[in-house]
Amino acid sequence: MLFTDVSSDEVNDAIEQGIELILPGEIPKRKTKTPRKDTPPKDPATLTLEETNKIREELGLKPLPSEKISPNKSIRSGSRQRNANLVQAVLCILKELDPESLEMVGNAVRNRLDSL
Repeated sequence: MLFTDVSSDEVNDAIEQGIELILPGEIPKRKTKTPRKDTPPKDPATLTLEETNKIREELGLKPLPSEKISPNKSIRSGSRQRNANLVQAVLCILKELDPESLEMVGNAVRNRLDSL
């Protein structure tokens, strides 16, 4: 039902009550749940499949099938993988550097090792 004769007092009352006002021809906004202020937001990396699919559903996305999700890895193995990726990247970059740049990198590596 569309009401076109609305007073400014009625509009103000509706705003104070938290009622969403939609103008004629305007598309209503999707309602999303806001997290409670007394609980900190969860780290997205630690969400379960069920929690992820619930969020995806709220956003209008299809749920992720369980067979597409790899088993949880420990943080330690993730850290090892990250280090392996960084070492591989550094080695690839070293192949591209000229002798002067390699000397600078060598000095930086020695300084870093000395500081450890």
